[in-house]
Amino acid sequence: MGTEDKKKLMTHSRAAIVVLLLTLISISSLLVWMFFFTDQLLIEQLRTRSRSIIDGNGKIILIRGLNYLEVTNIIQRLPNTSELEQIKGWGFNVIRLPIYWENLEPTEGKVNQTFIEQNIDPVMEWCQDKEMYLVLDMHQWHTSSHFIYDPEKESRGIGFPLWLCDGYDSEDPFLYDWWKNSVKNYPGAWDRFADLWCILAERYWNHSYLVGYDIFNEPNRPSGISEEEFNSQILPEFYEYIISRVVKVDPHHLFIFEGQDGDTKPMLEKPNIIPNLVYSQHAYADNHTLEACQELTERATS
Repeated sequence: MGTEDKKKLMTHSRAAIVVLLLTLISISSLLVWMFFFTDQLLIEQLRTRSRSIIDGNGKIILIRGLNYLEVTNIIQRLPNTSELEQIKGWGFNVIRLPIYWENLEPTEGKVNQTFIEQNIDPVMEWCQDKEMYLVLDMHQWHTSSHFIYDPEKESRGIGFPLWLCDGYDSEDPFLYDWWKNSVKNYPGAWDRFADLWCILAERYWNHSYLVGYDIFNEPNRPSGISEEEFNSQILPEFYEYIISRVVKVDPHHLFIFEGQDGDTKPMLEKPNIIPNLVYSQHAYADNHTLEACQELTERATS
């Protein structure tokens, strides 16, 4: 092969390489565009847009429902699908399912798969099958069954696992250390809480009728922490920390946050998490009048 022929071959080879690279770049750009801009959500998949919750078609969805409490500090029973059918028959379209850390991880480091299979899976599958939305709510009521809040009735709370509260005689000092992320013997307690949420997200991320994760029910403010610090600093930091972990497992469902005691406080700040963030207001009207409910609603939506 002559010198001129070699030069022509090298020129054609370079041109072919350039064309190949441009083709690969074009394909890569197309894939990136499809990944970031193509809506791959199913119709029933909910997300946020401005101040609304929408489905996969962009239609505004009003979710209305109630708690389904088959597990509390008093009763422990398996889900009853006939009750769920009744709830749907009343016209509701969402179930808020309270679950509890102390039931999910009664022994440190050992997730109770039996509880998940018997108490969460059936409700999740029923909602998926019946096209009913579901909110998973990490519930607590008077902190933990480790603490007796009514000695006369021996009525206990429910929520945090006993092993996490073991170093405390009362709930107030425990809650102080919890919100400072410095629980005795468990300085990284927030991580353990996030680990549990990640386990649930890994299990249920592909359920399209799952609305999302209500991260922590009605956070209690202990003495020693001001209302302003609790609502404007501690709670936003806590939610950001937990959500930043869970979103790596499931970036598609809604993340629900609440203020102190589920109430609206003027100094409440939202977590610095923009996608799919929803605020939940727990409105308790003492006299249950229409005017009282309207006042609470207006305060929440402002």
